[in-house]
Amino acid sequence: MKTLKDELNAEKDNILFFWEGKGCNEFEKQYRLLVQQLSDITDNLWDTGEKILTAEQDYIQADTNAAKALDGVTRGGVTNADGEISSVFN
Repeated sequence: MKTLKDELNAEKDNILFFWEGKGCNEFEKQYRLLVQQLSDITDNLWDTGEKILTAEQDYIQADTNAAKALDGVTRGGVTNADGEISSVFN
């Protein structure tokens, strides 16, 4: 994104070097708006990426916890609070 921003700035500078008047002023105004929108999009993408990573970590932890909780059941028993396995067929 930084490269794109740098390229846009270079092209803007080339255009504005010879341009004067109301059209130039409007272009600069719209250009500043575009740059702000690109910055906002970049921020939103970073936020979304961080949320996806957090969700992935939460999923892995929940999966690990569920696997631990089911461990006693798959061995034919239920694990109590003391870690002892009691049979479900008593």
